[in-house]
Amino acid sequence: MSSELSGIVYEGTFESFKYYLNAVFPYYVHVPEYCGEQKECALILTHDGLNREEAAAAEFLYRSGGAPACITIGISPGTLRATTQNGTDRNLRMNTYDLSTERYADFVVEELLPELTKKYHLNLSASADMHLVSGGSSGGICAWNFAWHRNDFFHRVYASSPTFSAMGNGEDIPFLIRKYEPKPIRVFTDYSEREPDDYFGSSLVAAINFEKALCFAGYDFKSEYHPGERHCSRLNNYEYAVFRLLYLWQNWKNEPIMVKKVSHRAEKLIDPGNSWMPVQHTFPSHKTIQTEKGIYRAEGDKIILTLYNGDEILLTKEFEDISAIVLSSDQWRMYIGDKKRRCIYAATLAEDGTFNGIYVFASLHVPTEFRNPGVLDFCIDSGDRLYAATELGIQCVRSYGLVDVILLNPQRASAVCKLHLDEDGRLYASSSDEAYVRQLKEIFPAQSCSVSTPKQSGYYD
Repeated sequence: MSSELSGIVYEGTFESFKYYLNAVFPYYVHVPEYCGEQKECALILTHDGLNREEAAAAEFLYRSGGAPACITIGISPGTLRATTQNGTDRNLRMNTYDLSTERYADFVVEELLPELTKKYHLNLSASADMHLVSGGSSGGICAWNFAWHRNDFFHRVYASSPTFSAMGNGEDIPFLIRKYEPKPIRVFTDYSEREPDDYFGSSLVAAINFEKALCFAGYDFKSEYHPGERHCSRLNNYEYAVFRLLYLWQNWKNEPIMVKKVSHRAEKLIDPGNSWMPVQHTFPSHKTIQTEKGIYRAEGDKIILTLYNGDEILLTKEFEDISAIVLSSDQWRMYIGDKKRRCIYAATLAEDGTFNGIYVFASLHVPTEFRNPGVLDFCIDSGDRLYAATELGIQCVRSYGLVDVILLNPQRASAVCKLHLDEDGRLYASSSDEAYVRQLKEIFPAQSCSVSTPKQSGYYD
């Protein structure tokens, strides 16, 4: 069928003034004939330029009632211009599409789209439910990154043969999808039998990992496999674009995109409808522990035990910036968080309160552009589960030492600096000068002075 477009297609280039200095990005804006300045329209954002077949499919569905009126904006990878006479320009596709960061999405949302809206008098809906982002290959992983990092702006995603591979730590994303509480995103993804297999990984395996992760985490998604076909074989197919957009825009008039389900691990901790709420709260310090042997305190790189007779014992001086210490629920080992270490340590306690030894207890996940790879603060419940505040989110560490759930930071905060769990299962988090609370469910109460048996002490508990 024809992919002829009504209305006007504008072309131009945009020079970033904030996120990518000296970089120029080609763009295309398709405004259908029925999208005048007075008509509010949805947005379809396509990667690797304008996907004309997708724009045409959106026109067809609008006329048949299957989709809202859509303005389609296509962006091509930017070029970083050389700053010396003999320098060579650089293509920014890897730096924007493959990296799992919010930088490129922020550039589009905060720099590019406002300029295009103003220049071409676009009347775009402000609703994230009315914003769809699509792409193939690296553009597929980028489409997901947009909806993930800027979920306040994008709720619908098409990812064709997405390369969640070891290019810009994209291989981590499917596993993070499994552990993070889900966000309100509807996804259509597809992949083919004859996908690339290279030094950064197998695109077929990557696409399957993405599909399986969406299923495990409880996302609203549809996946298609194309035997005998090649990488991104349906990305620019008009009939298939109608098919996928019909799914992505289904019930768009009266059904908001919502989180309706979480993984079987996350559902033990959270209710999807129970999010962070602002609150006034005072946070205790997790740098001291009072026991019958004496008082433990963390100072910079050291942990010191002060006995009740006044004697001080230096237990260790092998850390960098200790952020928190707590005792395990059975109180024979101490968990140690360090802002500069990408792990949580455990020290075993001798009868006299000194350390028998120190070892790695848990490995943490980190974002691409981290400032502190480790723990900013943590607290513990009586089942021996740690709630560790990190830049990636609140990583929930089972007694066995594995992170199985990651709670989102409140209000798109870059990091939570303080945590507190009370006896009723309310988790308090401090971000900058603001505090939030969230009710957890089916958890063990906050750890008290009494000894309790650790739970979840095996791989599959």
